Amino acid sequence: SLSTFTFWATAGAQMYPEALEAAAGEAMDNGAVFAAMKLAVDVMVVACPCALGLATPTAVLVGTSMGAKRGVLLKGGDVLERAAEADTVVFDKTGTLTQGSPRVLGMVSADKSGNTAEILHVAASVEACSRHPIARAIYRAAE
Repeated sequence: SLSTFTFWATAGAQMYPEALEAAAGEAMDNGAVFAAMKLAVDVMVVACPCALGLATPTAVLVGTSMGAKRGVLLKGGDVLERAAEADTVVFDKTGTLTQGSPRVLGMVSADKSGNTAEILHVAASVEACSRHPIARAIYRAAE
């Protein structure tokens, strides 16, 4: 794949311009380097399709784990892909940005009993062993 790219990006474009245009198709509209990149990817897909099959999940795993280490929690790879389309980001005011960790500011009982202390105690006992930032916030609120 690297040899294909190197050849078509350098000498191949001058030696065989018609062949490059025929092989690269519309990619040729963006220049010889882009066309050479397309041909190199084509070679990689044909020669070793598992390389791309392994590379994509690995890249998503690395991206989500690096985000988690920095406090950015992502539900999955699809969320990471959709993030590229975001044009607006809205942050809440729970202390996540200002203090570096989330915290519980208030609670409302779903059954309207108003017994939030007991609910918080049960939630904290469930979250006690978790290292998740939101679980830690619930546990700290119950202390």
